[in-house]
Amino acid sequence: MRERTGKDIEAFFTDLGKRPGTGDWQVKQAEHALKILYEVFLPEYAPVNSYEDIQKAQVRKKVVPRTREDVFRDQAIPGEVERLFAPLISAMKTEIRSRHYSIRTESSYVDWVRRFIAFHDYTDLKKLDATKAVKEYLEYLAVERAVAASTQNQALNSLVFLYTNVLNKPFGDLETFVRAKRPQRLPEVMTREEVQVLFDHMEGVTLLMAGLMYGVGCALWNA
Repeated sequence: MRERTGKDIEAFFTDLGKRPGTGDWQVKQAEHALKILYEVFLPEYAPVNSYEDIQKAQVRKKVVPRTREDVFRDQAIPGEVERLFAPLISAMKTEIRSRHYSIRTESSYVDWVRRFIAFHDYTDLKKLDATKAVKEYLEYLAVERAVAASTQNQALNSLVFLYTNVLNKPFGDLETFVRAKRPQRLPEVMTREEVQVLFDHMEGVTLLMAGLMYGVGCALWNA
């Protein structure tokens, strides 16, 4: 397992997708499985060589021209960030847990850090201009990914935490950057009569759960 690299994983997905009878959903399922393997069960996974050794080896190789799509991506290869930045991810989790943040916050913050690193092509964060790198990624989320304002803010909060509490190098004021647009939506609330019609089409455990959630005002993820 220590000898596997991001290219090995990408090659596996490519081969899997070419196999007869394999659907796209199965490839995505395999990707999710490897993500869980490396990020949950093998969090300390690291290659034999250090990150600096890998960078030096890449310089010695013939540089292959990369497209904008290759460089600017925020979908991390499963396990690749843990493989190259194991100490950083471990320190991130330690800082979050020492502040008694919820597990959902930890999962969200760490995932945004993975995406940020992948977006910048797994470059050593110490070699990046922090302010420029963060601003560029936030604008990418707003312009290219068209995320909601709350999603962009969550990414910003995660990166502020990373640079302030983990790297101890706050990136300061970002000045102006493209903000994600806040959707103009009115809340949709069902009337009591509409809820009753919905309940009339349920039975058993489903009706019991729906009735309890409606009665106490629980959110869907509380079910």
